[in-house]
Amino acid sequence: MPTDIKEISLITVIGSLLVVLMVLFILTVLFIYQRKQHRQEQAFQRMKTRFEKELLKSQLEIQESTFKIISQELHDNIGQMLTVVKMSLSFLKLPPTDTEGLNLLQNTKQVLSKAINDMSQLTKSLHSERIIQLGLVDSIRYELDVLKKNKLFGVHYRIEDDGYELDSKTTIFLFRMFQEIINNVIKHAQATDLFVTLDLLTDEHFLMKIEDNGKGIEGVDGWVDKQSLSGKSGIGLRSIIDRALLIGAKIEIHSRAQEGTSVTIKLPLKGQMLKYV
Repeated sequence: MPTDIKEISLITVIGSLLVVLMVLFILTVLFIYQRKQHRQEQAFQRMKTRFEKELLKSQLEIQESTFKIISQELHDNIGQMLTVVKMSLSFLKLPPTDTEGLNLLQNTKQVLSKAINDMSQLTKSLHSERIIQLGLVDSIRYELDVLKKNKLFGVHYRIEDDGYELDSKTTIFLFRMFQEIINNVIKHAQATDLFVTLDLLTDEHFLMKIEDNGKGIEGVDGWVDKQSLSGKSGIGLRSIIDRALLIGAKIEIHSRAQEGTSVTIKLPLKGQMLKYV
């Protein structure tokens, strides 16, 4: 009888061990399967992100190529035609007694001169090779000086350290982001003053900060990405987010109704081509 009890106890222990081992085996298989599935999902997500970045990069390259073509066409065709028209008007002779005609001719010349000047500024802003040649800081300084001359609003800027250059792609992307922000200020902000800061922070980050005292952007505050802008239209920030994604920059926006908007672009310089001049 005691022997039977021992055998039953032994069988029970062995059975329990087998059940435990079976449970552990099933849990191990499930863990390996979930881990493998998680890795596959991560790989798929990386592949999707890479594809989206490549697609976005191609779209922006096409856009830059289009800008270049438009810039060249404006300069070579429309700009030259306006210059010819202005020169033709210079040869037009009116009697000194024709005051109305002389005034109209003078006004027309002034309008043409402004159109030629605006066309020149536009072609310079569109042409990526010129932006690369000038560098980011001088390109932004030129745009701000043009804004000052146009007197759309007060323009104030501070450049802490301009003795450096970024690589060509980063320069173009940051300049286009700057242009888009300025366009938003002009179109939507109803601002009377614009403040721009460029800075190199301890050789680790490049900082571009653009502030205005306009009406503000509703519902946007803090670090932004595509998800945080989802469902918001008319604020023109999506192309900025797209470019920031490709160069690893972060964008922070602080805004309050009737108190203005502050947009900060922060770019880590690790891995960037940085040259001092």
